[in-house]
Amino acid sequence: MINKKLKEKIIRVLGAHYTGPILQHLAEKEVLNSEGKPYSRQSIRNIVGAVNDRENLVVEGHIIDLLALKQRKIKLQKEKTSKVLKTR
Repeated sequence: MINKKLKEKIIRVLGAHYTGPILQHLAEKEVLNSEGKPYSRQSIRNIVGAVNDRENLVVEGHIIDLLALKQRKIKLQKEKTSKVLKTR
C-alpha cells in the first residue's frame, strides 16, 4: 500500500498531475484492470491516495518502477547540465 511518504515522493517526482504519467507508463507496459481495460484516472488517484485502503500491488510496483526511471533521468540531466556549465 502506498503510504503518505511515498505519495509525497510521487507528487514531488511526477508532479501534482501524476495520473497522466502513470497512466502512460501502464499503457506502455500493457497493464489493464480486472475488466481488461486501462485504469481510469480516478482508480490511480484511489490507489495513490490509499482511498478505502485500496491496494493494488501490480500498479504500485509499476509506479515505483516509473519513479526510479524518472529519478535516473533527472540525475542524468543534472549531470549533463553540470558538465555544460563547467565547460567554457
